[in-house]
Amino acid sequence: GETMFFVFWFFVGSAGALTTTRQAPRMEESNPLLKAAWVATEAFGKAFGKEKPFAAAEAPKSRLELVRRIADDYACVPPYFLGGERFDAGVYAEDCEFADPFVSFRGRDRFASNLGNLGSFITDASARALGDPEITHEAYTQKFLVKLRLNLPWQPVLAWPWGVTHVFASSTKDQHLVVRHLEQWDVSPTEGLRQLITHGKGKQVT
Repeated sequence: GETMFFVFWFFVGSAGALTTTRQAPRMEESNPLLKAAWVATEAFGKAFGKEKPFAAAEAPKSRLELVRRIADDYACVPPYFLGGERFDAGVYAEDCEFADPFVSFRGRDRFASNLGNLGSFITDASARALGDPEITHEAYTQKFLVKLRLNLPWQPVLAWPWGVTHVFASSTKDQHLVVRHLEQWDVSPTEGLRQLITHGKGKQVT
């Protein structure tokens, strides 16, 4: 899940290179164009973003603490996935899988680094919870209506339902940790591209 990187995905997707499948392909399984786009966009974020460090935290000592700390991340304004100041890396396994509808990779530190660059690309954002989180023994799922303004000359405003499922570890190795972070974007590449190229000056985000 890399919130800023969808901008490039919609350009590629509109040309037919991508599809909005709900099962994200692993990086090594992606087609060459998708893999190259991902690497280039990530490198752009590192080169031009203003990365902010996230403080390391100890791993949760219970499932209850894990759930509470995930909820605390979402309670921040803006939340972590929109470049917020808080991201509790301690709730994720070091080799946690992070996936969106187009691609996935493993690595908590890599995800945290990409999140730290988001603030440079988003000038305004809001996220409204669509109902209460769904919490089971296996996972924590939360959905939002996300709106954001990109730091581009025409100030486009993007808006769509977004959700993530935090899958809990089933083994004692990563007990009380998240081992998969699975994003869902309820928007087609065509609609995403339309929003991206539309002038957004004067549009409300909050």
